[in-house]
Amino acid sequence: MIKITVPLRCRYPGCKANASKTWALVNICEEHHEAIYWETAKYYAESGITYKEREHYLKITHMIKAITPYYARKAKKVSGNQSESKDS
Repeated sequence: MIKITVPLRCRYPGCKANASKTWALVNICEEHHEAIYWETAKYYAESGITYKEREHYLKITHMIKAITPYYARKAKKVSGNQSESKDS
């Protein structure tokens, strides 16, 4: 059987690069990861930028909000199953 692997694409709007990193479970390319990383560092710095000035991060927040509830439900199921097996 031949297995074909398709690279994940960066989810940043308008980007067609291959994703090699994630930010809050969103697949993004190295370039956008670095941009969001430094933007986040500035945001948390003492003389940082405001939330509204987080240009790159704000372009993926809707994807973070969509992914997070799915994984939260999945984590509850897993932790629920683990606690059940401990009681058995």
